[in-house]
Amino acid sequence: MLERPNHTLVGDLNAHSAAWGNQKSDWAGQTIEKLALLGCMIENTGEPTRLATTANQKHTAIDLTITSSDFTYPVVQWEVFEDCLGSDHLPYISTLIGSNNRVETHPPSLIFNTKKADWTKFQKLLNDVGPTKAICNHQHCENVLREIKSAALEAIPHNQHQREIRKNNIKYSQTTNKYWWDETCQNAVNERKIALKELTKNNTQENITNFRIKRNKATAVIKKTKKSSIEKIRK
Repeated sequence: MLERPNHTLVGDLNAHSAAWGNQKSDWAGQTIEKLALLGCMIENTGEPTRLATTANQKHTAIDLTITSSDFTYPVVQWEVFEDCLGSDHLPYISTLIGSNNRVETHPPSLIFNTKKADWTKFQKLLNDVGPTKAICNHQHCENVLREIKSAALEAIPHNQHQREIRKNNIKYSQTTNKYWWDETCQNAVNERKIALKELTKNNTQENITNFRIKRNKATAVIKKTKKSSIEKIRK
Protein backbone atom coordinates (compact mmCIF):
# COMPACT_ATOMS: atom_id res chain seq x y z
CA MET A 1 0.00 0.00 0.00
CA LEU A 2 2.76 2.43 0.93
CA GLU A 3 4.44 1.93 -2.44
CA ARG A 4 1.58 3.96 -3.89
CA PRO A 5 2.15 7.72 -3.96
CA ASN A 6 0.78 9.99 -1.23
CA HIS A 7 -0.58 7.32 1.13
CA THR A 8 -1.01 6.97 4.87
CA LEU A 9 -1.64 3.75 6.80
CA VAL A 10 -3.24 3.83 10.26
CA GLY A 11 -4.55 1.17 12.60
CA ASP A 12 -3.91 -1.47 15.23
CA LEU A 13 -1.04 -3.27 13.50
CA ASN A 14 -0.10 -5.28 16.62
CA ALA A 15 3.57 -4.61 15.92
CA HIS A 16 6.08 -4.28 18.77
CA SER A 17 9.29 -2.30 18.40
CA ALA A 18 11.51 -0.19 20.62
CA ALA A 19 11.46 2.41 17.83
CA TRP A 20 7.92 3.43 18.87
CA GLY A 21 7.93 2.80 22.61
CA ASN A 22 7.87 -0.95 23.27
CA GLN A 23 10.36 -2.88 25.37
CA LYS A 24 11.02 -5.47 22.67
CA SER A 25 10.64 -6.00 18.93
CA ASP A 26 8.78 -8.84 17.22
CA TRP A 27 8.57 -10.01 13.62
CA ALA A 28 5.79 -7.56 12.73
CA GLY A 29 7.70 -4.67 14.29
CA GLN A 30 10.91 -5.56 12.47
CA THR A 31 8.99 -5.76 9.19
CA ILE A 32 7.56 -2.29 9.68
CA GLU A 33 10.95 -0.92 10.75
CA LYS A 34 12.22 -1.80 7.26
CA LEU A 35 9.68 0.64 5.81
CA ALA A 36 11.64 3.47 7.40
CA LEU A 37 14.65 2.43 5.33
CA LEU A 38 12.49 2.93 2.23
CA GLY A 39 11.72 6.52 3.24
CA CYS A 40 8.38 5.95 4.98
CA MET A 41 7.70 7.86 8.18
CA ILE A 42 6.42 6.25 11.40
CA GLU A 43 4.66 9.12 13.19
CA ASN A 44 4.19 7.67 16.70
CA THR A 45 5.60 9.47 19.74
CA GLY A 46 6.21 6.33 21.82
CA GLU A 47 3.15 6.75 24.04
CA PRO A 48 1.33 3.46 24.83
CA THR A 49 -1.97 2.87 23.08
CA ARG A 50 -3.02 -0.52 24.50
CA LEU A 51 -3.66 -0.97 28.21
CA ALA A 52 -2.24 -3.93 30.10
CA THR A 53 -4.81 -6.56 31.12
CA THR A 54 -2.76 -8.05 33.98
CA ALA A 55 -0.23 -6.68 36.46
CA ASN A 56 2.51 -8.76 34.80
CA GLN A 57 2.01 -7.03 31.46
CA LYS A 58 3.13 -3.59 30.31
CA HIS A 59 1.20 -0.96 28.40
CA THR A 60 2.21 -1.26 24.75
CA ALA A 61 2.31 0.94 21.67
CA ILE A 62 0.91 -1.15 18.82
CA ASP A 63 -1.35 1.36 17.04
CA LEU A 64 0.61 3.07 14.29
CA THR A 65 0.45 5.85 11.73
CA ILE A 66 2.78 5.38 8.75
CA THR A 67 3.05 7.75 5.79
CA SER A 68 4.66 7.22 2.41
CA SER A 69 7.87 9.10 1.60
CA ASP A 70 6.09 11.57 -0.71
CA PHE A 71 3.14 12.33 1.59
CA THR A 72 1.61 15.73 0.81
CA TYR A 73 1.43 17.11 4.34
CA PRO A 74 4.82 18.16 5.72
CA VAL A 75 3.79 17.54 9.35
CA VAL A 76 1.63 14.81 10.88
CA GLN A 77 0.99 15.56 14.55
CA TRP A 78 0.35 12.34 16.47
CA GLU A 79 -1.21 12.30 19.94
CA VAL A 80 -3.00 9.80 22.18
CA PHE A 81 -6.53 10.65 23.28
CA GLU A 82 -7.01 11.02 27.05
CA ASP A 83 -10.02 8.68 27.30
CA CYS A 84 -10.32 5.03 26.21
CA LEU A 85 -14.02 5.42 25.28
CA GLY A 86 -14.78 2.01 26.78
CA SER A 87 -12.03 0.07 24.95
CA ASP A 88 -8.74 -1.48 26.07
CA HIS A 89 -7.05 0.69 23.43
CA LEU A 90 -6.50 4.43 23.73
CA PRO A 91 -7.63 6.18 20.54
CA TYR A 92 -5.01 8.32 18.85
CA ILE A 93 -5.40 11.38 16.68
CA SER A 94 -3.29 12.01 13.57
CA THR A 95 -3.57 15.67 12.58
CA LEU A 96 -2.45 16.61 9.07
CA ILE A 97 -0.82 20.02 9.15
CA GLY A 98 -0.13 21.87 5.91
CA SER A 99 1.73 25.09 5.19
CA ASN A 100 -0.77 27.20 7.16
CA ASN A 101 -0.27 24.99 10.25
CA ARG A 102 -4.01 24.69 10.73
CA VAL A 103 -6.59 22.13 9.69
CA GLU A 104 -10.13 23.26 8.98
CA THR A 105 -12.71 21.59 11.22
CA HIS A 106 -16.46 21.45 10.76
CA PRO A 107 -18.63 21.46 13.89
CA PRO A 108 -21.34 18.80 14.14
CA SER A 109 -24.82 19.76 13.04
CA LEU A 110 -27.38 21.08 15.50
CA ILE A 111 -30.01 18.69 16.84
CA PHE A 112 -33.07 20.18 18.55
CA ASN A 113 -35.48 18.37 20.87
CA THR A 114 -38.67 20.11 19.70
CA LYS A 115 -40.92 18.05 22.02
CA LYS A 116 -39.44 19.92 24.99
CA ALA A 117 -39.39 23.35 23.34
CA ASP A 118 -40.68 26.45 25.09
CA TRP A 119 -42.66 27.83 22.14
CA THR A 120 -44.02 30.77 24.14
CA LYS A 121 -40.49 31.91 24.88
CA PHE A 122 -39.48 31.26 21.26
CA GLN A 123 -42.29 33.47 19.95
CA LYS A 124 -41.56 36.22 22.48
CA LEU A 125 -37.86 36.31 21.54
CA LEU A 126 -38.73 36.76 17.86
CA ASN A 127 -41.37 39.41 18.63
CA ASP A 128 -38.87 41.37 20.70
CA VAL A 129 -36.49 41.54 17.75
CA GLY A 130 -38.94 43.38 15.55
CA PRO A 131 -38.76 43.70 11.76
CA THR A 132 -35.30 43.19 10.25
CA LYS A 133 -33.80 45.73 7.90
CA ALA A 134 -31.29 45.12 5.15
CA ILE A 135 -30.03 46.72 1.97
CA CYS A 136 -30.79 43.64 -0.15
CA ASN A 137 -33.00 40.55 -0.09
CA HIS A 138 -30.06 38.21 0.50
CA GLN A 139 -28.91 40.10 3.59
CA HIS A 140 -32.51 40.28 4.82
CA CYS A 141 -32.83 36.48 4.63
CA GLU A 142 -29.53 36.05 6.47
CA ASN A 143 -30.70 38.37 9.25
CA VAL A 144 -34.01 36.54 9.63
CA LEU A 145 -32.33 33.14 9.77
CA ARG A 146 -29.83 34.39 12.33
CA GLU A 147 -32.61 35.65 14.62
CA ILE A 148 -34.58 32.40 14.28
CA LYS A 149 -31.49 30.35 15.16
CA SER A 150 -30.71 32.58 18.14
CA ALA A 151 -34.24 32.22 19.51
CA ALA A 152 -34.20 28.46 18.94
CA LEU A 153 -30.94 28.05 20.85
CA GLU A 154 -32.47 29.77 23.87
CA ALA A 155 -35.96 28.23 23.82
CA ILE A 156 -35.39 24.68 22.52
CA PRO A 157 -33.14 22.03 24.15
CA HIS A 158 -30.27 21.15 21.82
CA ASN A 159 -27.01 19.25 21.61
CA GLN A 160 -24.50 22.06 21.93
CA HIS A 161 -23.04 21.44 25.37
CA GLN A 162 -19.88 23.50 25.05
CA ARG A 163 -16.57 22.13 26.20
CA GLU A 164 -13.36 24.10 25.81
CA ILE A 165 -10.43 22.11 24.51
CA ARG A 166 -6.93 23.40 23.94
CA LYS A 167 -5.08 21.82 21.06
CA ASN A 168 -2.01 23.12 19.22
CA ASN A 169 -2.35 26.26 21.38
CA ILE A 170 -5.65 26.95 19.58
CA LYS A 171 -8.72 27.16 21.78
CA TYR A 172 -11.90 25.92 20.17
CA SER A 173 -15.25 24.61 21.31
CA GLN A 174 -16.35 21.02 20.87
CA THR A 175 -20.00 19.99 20.81
CA THR A 176 -21.66 16.68 21.45
CA ASN A 177 -24.23 15.22 19.07
CA LYS A 178 -25.90 13.23 21.84
CA TYR A 179 -29.07 15.06 22.83
CA TRP A 180 -29.77 12.31 25.37
CA TRP A 181 -26.47 12.82 27.20
CA ASP A 182 -27.08 13.78 30.83
CA GLU A 183 -25.22 14.29 34.11
CA THR A 184 -25.34 10.58 34.94
CA CYS A 185 -23.50 9.72 31.72
CA GLN A 186 -20.95 12.46 32.28
CA ASN A 187 -20.25 11.35 35.87
CA ALA A 188 -19.75 7.75 34.77
CA VAL A 189 -17.30 8.84 32.05
CA ASN A 190 -15.44 11.07 34.52
CA GLU A 191 -15.04 8.11 36.89
CA ARG A 192 -13.73 6.01 34.00
CA LYS A 193 -11.19 8.71 33.12
CA ILE A 194 -9.95 8.90 36.71
CA ALA A 195 -9.55 5.11 36.85
CA LEU A 196 -7.72 5.20 33.51
CA LYS A 197 -5.24 7.82 34.77
CA GLU A 198 -4.51 5.71 37.84
CA LEU A 199 -3.95 2.66 35.64
CA THR A 200 -1.57 4.45 33.27
CA LYS A 201 0.44 5.78 36.24
CA ASN A 202 0.62 2.50 38.15
CA ASN A 203 -0.08 -0.84 36.49
CA THR A 204 -1.30 -2.83 39.51
CA GLN A 205 -3.94 -5.54 39.55
CA GLU A 206 -6.07 -3.36 41.82
CA ASN A 207 -6.01 -0.48 39.32
CA ILE A 208 -6.71 -2.85 36.42
CA THR A 209 -9.75 -4.29 38.22
CA ASN A 210 -11.01 -0.84 39.21
CA PHE A 211 -10.64 0.41 35.63
CA ARG A 212 -12.61 -2.54 34.25
CA ILE A 213 -15.40 -1.90 36.76
CA LYS A 214 -15.61 1.81 35.90
CA ARG A 215 -15.38 1.11 32.17
CA ASN A 216 -18.19 -1.46 32.25
CA LYS A 217 -20.28 0.84 34.45
CA ALA A 218 -19.89 3.76 32.03
CA THR A 219 -20.82 1.55 29.07
CA ALA A 220 -23.94 0.26 30.85
CA VAL A 221 -25.04 3.75 31.97
CA ILE A 222 -24.63 5.21 28.48
CA LYS A 223 -26.56 2.37 26.83
CA LYS A 224 -29.36 2.55 29.39
CA THR A 225 -29.70 6.34 29.11
CA LYS A 226 -29.70 6.25 25.32
CA LYS A 227 -32.28 3.46 25.18
CA SER A 228 -34.54 5.20 27.69
CA SER A 229 -34.34 8.48 25.79
CA ILE A 230 -35.20 6.84 22.46
CA GLU A 231 -38.19 5.05 24.01
CA LYS A 232 -39.51 8.37 25.40
CA ILE A 233 -39.28 9.98 21.94
CA ARG A 234 -41.13 7.09 20.31
CA LYS A 235 -43.97 7.43 22.82
